[in-house]
Amino acid sequence: MKRAAIVAALLIVGIPIGFLIFKNTSIKNWKRNASNEIARQLKLHSEPPGLDEHEWMTGYGHDTVGNWMSTQWITCKDGSWLAYRNECTKEGRWWLGDLFIARDSEGIWYQSDYHFCVDAFVLRMRGQPESLGEFIKNYDAVRIESEP
Repeated sequence: MKRAAIVAALLIVGIPIGFLIFKNTSIKNWKRNASNEIARQLKLHSEPPGLDEHEWMTGYGHDTVGNWMSTQWITCKDGSWLAYRNECTKEGRWWLGDLFIARDSEGIWYQSDYHFCVDAFVLRMRGQPESLGEFIKNYDAVRIESEP
């Protein structure tokens, strides 16, 4: 009986700890992969396309909203931009939570756990931000001091 209680206690403690280790490792891997993808994207194209280059943006980002947002770029009204990746809890890897990572037109990295929803639907619905400052404030983006 004593042995069974010890085993049960170890399982009760061990399974959540194991899950937390798995989750933290998965988040770190996602951030590393996302930042590598963004870095490769910026080597190919140092900035997003202009508003008159809708065909190029559609081809590169797969989907656009009013020529200011694709699945990989967000362009603010003042001309500043973000190259980004977004992971939504609803997209299959629920254990990651909501993740957003981006590099802006000044070379600064940001992250957020704001729930943008699938394909950043919330941002698309709210419309083009005026500036990076507005985006950062509205979506709880936090500056990362070094590349993730």
